[in-house]
Amino acid sequence: MSRLISICILFIGCSNSAFAQTGMLEGLLSDKRSTRGFSENATVSLPDLNIGAISDANGHFVILNVPSGVHKVKVECIGYRDTTIAQVSILAGKTTPLNINFPVGCHFLNQKGRRCPYCHREDAAIPLVYGLPDAKTLRMAKRQKVQLSGCMTTGCDPQWYCKRDNKEF
Repeated sequence: MSRLISICILFIGCSNSAFAQTGMLEGLLSDKRSTRGFSENATVSLPDLNIGAISDANGHFVILNVPSGVHKVKVECIGYRDTTIAQVSILAGKTTPLNINFPVGCHFLNQKGRRCPYCHREDAAIPLVYGLPDAKTLRMAKRQKVQLSGCMTTGCDPQWYCKRDNKEF
């Protein structure tokens, strides 16, 4: 009888580990300058799987039930450049730690003035306009005094457009 119970326990233990097909991703988002947790409400996602989490006030995040395998992880936060980690291995039944040092600031916010960083000219740069344009803005866009740039903004958006190089900066 005890042999039968031992075999049943062994079978149940093996079957539980055999069926564990997901793991967990847990980590901390930190600022490269301070290396402390920095951002509440940053989005950490696995875009190919359409799952993710929002970081807490200390930059901590947890994503449960991640299918085992190698996945791409994307981190987005307003005012910071998006960061993508191409290959993160998730092991079934395990917690994968992932601490990310986020780039400091938005590179578009560091732009001073309207001098194009490509051709280094000011006379080729015009302002970018976001949102639904009114009639006056449409006329200005037709005369190439402004460049229409879409309705959605992220907090890390270019402010100028170079007519010569066809680039936003």
